[in-house]
Amino acid sequence: MIPGGVYHFTDNATSESSNVPVDTSHARNPLLCYICKDYFSEPCLLSCYHTFCSRCLQNKSVDNKISCPTCGSSTAMKDNCLLPPPDTVMRHLIDLANTDNPPCSNCDKRDRPSMFFCNTCVFVNMLSLFLLAMEY
Repeated sequence: MIPGGVYHFTDNATSESSNVPVDTSHARNPLLCYICKDYFSEPCLLSCYHTFCSRCLQNKSVDNKISCPTCGSSTAMKDNCLLPPPDTVMRHLIDLANTDNPPCSNCDKRDRPSMFFCNTCVFVNMLSLFLLAMEY
């Protein structure tokens, strides 16, 4: 997990559009895409300021506009681009997180800091080597 854990809303959170309390029973890591639930890959910023992976937004454009999967706001694509502009702030945050807690070299899973392979991949690799050794 990326250092700092998950993002927790404040206990007294309210919606910006009204004073209705917001459900704070679940926590969410702000570096995860709402669509694929994975760490952002080439994050794109919509005009409503929601961020999604570029791969999650591919082929979602209709009449040169993308509807936000979270709030439904429409974002117009400029200059016939296929995707919204990159979210450079989120890209920087992801780069910092990768420095502090690198992903597994095989599957991009994050089990602990300073690892080369996650526990799953280490087990599979060790099992493969053991089975290969048994053949000889």
